[in-house]
Amino acid sequence: MRTPLARRVESDAELNNVALYLPFFDEESVKSVEEALRDSEAIIPSETGNHNQLVTLKREPAFVDVFSDMDLITYRVDAAGKQPSLRRLMALARALTQDMIAPQSRQSTLKKVFDEFDKEVSALRDSGQFDSIAKAVKALALRTLTIEYGTDTASTADAETVELSEYDLNNLFERAGKILGGDLHKDYLVRHAKRDYDVVKTEIIVMASDNASMERLESFSDKLFNELYDYHKTALRKLKEERRDVYKRMAQSSASPILLSWDLPQAIDFSVGEDGKVYESHLFVPEDGTAFKASLNDWESGVVKEEMKNGAVAWLRTLTAKSSRWRFRMK
Repeated sequence: MRTPLARRVESDAELNNVALYLPFFDEESVKSVEEALRDSEAIIPSETGNHNQLVTLKREPAFVDVFSDMDLITYRVDAAGKQPSLRRLMALARALTQDMIAPQSRQSTLKKVFDEFDKEVSALRDSGQFDSIAKAVKALALRTLTIEYGTDTASTADAETVELSEYDLNNLFERAGKILGGDLHKDYLVRHAKRDYDVVKTEIIVMASDNASMERLESFSDKLFNELYDYHKTALRKLKEERRDVYKRMAQSSASPILLSWDLPQAIDFSVGEDGKVYESHLFVPEDGTAFKASLNDWESGVVKEEMKNGAVAWLRTLTAKSSRWRFRMK
């Protein structure tokens, strides 16, 4: 089986399995390979073991109400793939519009973002920074150095300021657009279509060149992203797996932890262990109808028994971070 996108089939865990049959093998060598696969940081999260230990578990039909009423959240932050908050925000708004979850999301979000743009530009003008930054980025200072032939005498003339051409201004405008992302610079130009184009382009260039302004915009975008995501998280859970993954990647590209809906798959791979014992009321049970078994230490077993006596309806054996993508995480 080849999975170039390293994706799992959520509806049937068996389709994610790869079995290797060895007629003649050294058991100790196989165990050492199994341990290496389990401990390696470079391996995609998975369960490894022999056919006596690995089983596929399905949702326990008796707990269908538990699964349907489950409304828990978890945290997750990936080690790579971070994106600026402004880009994440516009990607989320665009996706919500495309999936018809919030058809007006992109337009309403654009309005809020451009209102912030206008505030930042006004603040720069009021502080007097706008003109100084504009002069620095839109003009080129030239100084003439003259050396007399046959001598070491050199003289310099006063510096002259040369305004950039329309071509250079457009290049700066496009460069600012790459900083903002998502063609926001062009949309901003459309918003202010009745004004002088060069003035509007200069506003975008100056704002994108000011670190303080961009930091405030990132903070605003991060907050608005979280609000949008939290507001629509119930609707997101009803999407197909492929689209849910798109939204999860957006959330996980944040530099700080973000709340995610804790969605359990239809089936999971599980390693029983050689000392596995039978336990009741587990959320997932073997597909073949046999009793659920797990290898728990003394305190884990004690906790399960104590909580079930105290009125717990069901319980779930969460797996390690290396072997599970759905495990529950806390901030």
